[in-house]
Amino acid sequence: MILRVLILFLCSTGAWGQQLLSNGHFTQGVSPWDNPSHTPQWLSNDGHHQPGAISFSDNFNNGGSIYMYSEKIPVIPNYHYLLGTSYKYPSSATPAYMNMIVEWYDANDVNVATWPWHTIFDMSQPDTWLDFDGEVSNEYGGGVFARVVLTLQTQSSGTANNEARYDDVLFYQDTVFMTDFE
Repeated sequence: MILRVLILFLCSTGAWGQQLLSNGHFTQGVSPWDNPSHTPQWLSNDGHHQPGAISFSDNFNNGGSIYMYSEKIPVIPNYHYLLGTSYKYPSSATPAYMNMIVEWYDANDVNVATWPWHTIFDMSQPDTWLDFDGEVSNEYGGGVFARVVLTLQTQSSGTANNEARYDDVLFYQDTVFMTDFE
C-alpha cells in the first residue's frame, strides 16, 4: 500500500524519473503496443484516470494466453525498476486471470529472463478498475532492454468470452540505488 501511494504521488508530481514506456496511458490510441496475432482495441471512453484504455480479447477457450507487448526500451543492468498498471475486465467476460510481466533482453536481442510469471491480479471485481504495482531488479544476465507484457489467460474449458482492459501502465527506473545489503 505504501508503495502504491508513493508511486501515485511521484507520478502525479513528476518528482522522480521519466516514464520509460510510450503511451502507457492510452490517451491517443494503442500504438506502439502490439501483438502480431491479436489486434488490440482502443477504448476512448473507458480509461481509469483519464479517457483511453487498451482492450484485447479472443474467443478460444483452451486455456491459452494472450499477450500485448510494449516497445523494447533501454534499461541499465542491475538497476531497480518500479512498475504498475490499472486493469479490469467486463462482467460479461470470464478470463482465468490477468497479469503483467517484464521481459529482459541482452545486447543481441536474446531474451535472458522474464519476471514474474507467478503474480496474478485480483479478479474478484469485474467492471471495476483495480491497481497493481510492483518492483523488479534487472539482475538477469546483462539485460540492456526490457519489454512490458500485458497478459490475459483464458479458461481451460467452458467459455469462449475472454477480454482484458489495461490503463495507466507505468515503468520507471527507481532513483534509489540498491546494493547487496539493502
